[in-house]
Amino acid sequence: MNNVQLIGFLTRDPESKQTSTGKTFCEFSLAVNKRNGTEQTVSYFTIKAWERQAEIVMKYCRKGNKIGVVGELTQQRWTDKDNKQQSKISITMHQLDFLSSPEKNQNVKEESQGKTASSNSNDYIPPTEYTEDLF
Repeated sequence: MNNVQLIGFLTRDPESKQTSTGKTFCEFSLAVNKRNGTEQTVSYFTIKAWERQAEIVMKYCRKGNKIGVVGELTQQRWTDKDNKQQSKISITMHQLDFLSSPEKNQNVKEESQGKTASSNSNDYIPPTEYTEDLF
């Protein structure tokens, strides 16, 4: 079984990328707080979203948004220029939940486009949950 569920805050805006075969994906970092008595620690996780989910993330998620992610651990392995084995673990996202208020998501989206927030009833507010199979 390989299932990860996290709730946290984006530490930076998502970055859109493409594979050499043309598949679209985005990466972002999620800060997850853990409280143990009076102490609080923060862990940072790299999240990857693919294809349609990457489009949703790029459109509606910005630094500071609180989101929930369900996905699986993925390990990348490669050999560096010194012939040493390297690896990196990230989370491949399968489900995204918007946990910031819809107004905050909308305001961030509009501010990033150089607009001021409006109360126009025709403005699209993202769903509070988005799920789509990746495979």
